[in-house]
Amino acid sequence: MCRHLLLGSLIATLAGCASMSAETKSATSHLQAAERLGHVAIETVASAEAPLVFITEARIMTAAGEIHEQGYIAMANGRIEAVGVGAPPSTDGAHVIAAPGMVVTPGLIDTHSHLGVYPAPSAKAHSDGNEMTTPITAGVWAEHAFWPQDPGIQRALMGGVTTLMALP
Repeated sequence: MCRHLLLGSLIATLAGCASMSAETKSATSHLQAAERLGHVAIETVASAEAPLVFITEARIMTAAGEIHEQGYIAMANGRIEAVGVGAPPSTDGAHVIAAPGMVVTPGLIDTHSHLGVYPAPSAKAHSDGNEMTTPITAGVWAEHAFWPQDPGIQRALMGGVTTLMALP
């Protein structure tokens, strides 16, 4: 069984260890102003300086479809700087995460989700996930009840989810 290395969580953890930049503070004040006007603010993650990090010995699956067996990822300041195969370049002073047997993907894959079908905040009008008039309802699909404006979708995207299977 493959274990997934949650790259987004790693970057968020490393970024959380550093102080908030002036740019982030400015963005926060803009969000607060938007909230005062009655707009729903989008959650943000603070960008900050983080140490050089290498993930090594992992199976790297890129968004372009390439698969690097025994690959590495180099990250600096929370951004991916390089992806490659084999031994990484000099790791002096870097935090190295050995990940043999793990798979690193460019985003999280949610294989069982109800986002868009049972949106949040919950409302009776949006609760379209189940058909309960007969025991077999083969003609009822989650796509018929899917609400793409579900705020939970944006929250999942910001948390690193790039693919999901919406189920009834």
